[in-house]
Amino acid sequence: MSVRIGSEAYLRSNQFWRQYDDILDELAGVSQFIRDRPKQGHTKKIISQVQGHRSRLSQAWPILNEVPRPMVDSLTGELMLWLGMILERTTDLLSANLRAVLR
Repeated sequence: MSVRIGSEAYLRSNQFWRQYDDILDELAGVSQFIRDRPKQGHTKKIISQVQGHRSRLSQAWPILNEVPRPMVDSLTGELMLWLGMILERTTDLLSANLRAVLR
């Protein structure tokens, strides 16, 4: 709730806190996959699920000039790509709002 209040009061933004929550949800998703990862082997089904999350994030929160990331055949690789996408969106969110405040 404090992020929402600060977002509305200081940034005058109703969008910042929503996108902030989206980032936290994405991180929770990555954490869930890591926690539930099978001890031996990585099925194509699990890799496909992570790829689906990456695809959904790319469509829900497009980044201008984002470099497309190829699908990979390892769970670790897919999770790292997903984390990279989350980091790019975090940077986008913070930089866009900093620019708005500094104007």
